[in-house]
Amino acid sequence: MKNNFVNLDIGRYSLFFLKKEKKQRIIDERILIAPRDEYESLFSLVHGWLEERNELEEKLQLLHFLSSIVKRDIQVDLLSEVYYKEEGKITNLLREAFIPLTYIDSEGERRRLESAGKERVNLDEVVTIVIPWKRPRMRDAIINIAKKGLIFHSNNHMRSYFKEIDICYITSGNHSIASGIVQKSGYIEVDSYEIEQLFEHISTDGEYWINAHTNERLTFWDGGDFIKVVDFRIAVLYEMAKIKHQYQQEAKNVPNAMKIHY
Repeated sequence: MKNNFVNLDIGRYSLFFLKKEKKQRIIDERILIAPRDEYESLFSLVHGWLEERNELEEKLQLLHFLSSIVKRDIQVDLLSEVYYKEEGKITNLLREAFIPLTYIDSEGERRRLESAGKERVNLDEVVTIVIPWKRPRMRDAIINIAKKGLIFHSNNHMRSYFKEIDICYITSGNHSIASGIVQKSGYIEVDSYEIEQLFEHISTDGEYWINAHTNERLTFWDGGDFIKVVDFRIAVLYEMAKIKHQYQQEAKNVPNAMKIHY
């Protein structure tokens, strides 16, 4: 009888894979289920840790540390996809889907968050999310940046900076900036967004972005599809920034409280 399993021995572990079509179905189901589970698991940890500490500065330290870990995790994960995945399977993440820039206010009016202006960001200092997708272009960018350093081009490098999370997201110039990040070379100019304006209007369950006033899922500006959270870690960063913002507002009224910057 034909065996539908492949046995791969790795050290003392054995990994068993079903034949392709069965394996793909299981993977698809895991994609739908796992992100929300991981989101809820992390926030169970976050709330547990915060409840255990009474000092405001200790709560801020925990949030700062956890958000830093999550930012580095998603940065390396998405930056490295080009080396592990075929081109057509690499994450496709639009700027509007990273963090929604439109929201519904308490009166039911749809609003758009406008840029607060331009800022200059050093790639060695601010976590920058970038998703290169072509291996030959990545190879060439690595060599070019090593020889010349990153040269910023405003017409090619499209970028957004979300102040309260202290994170950049790149939608153009992916390969050169990815190389600049790893080689710690260069700076970029970004459109800065102060997303604390969104906190009272937008929430998330780790799977979708939600209208905080009605608890309904948000849609894109044209009223089409619901805005899904593309990566649960983005939702984690957003919700931790909301909590951190609340604590920092409280810290303003606490003498000698530690001020942890975003």
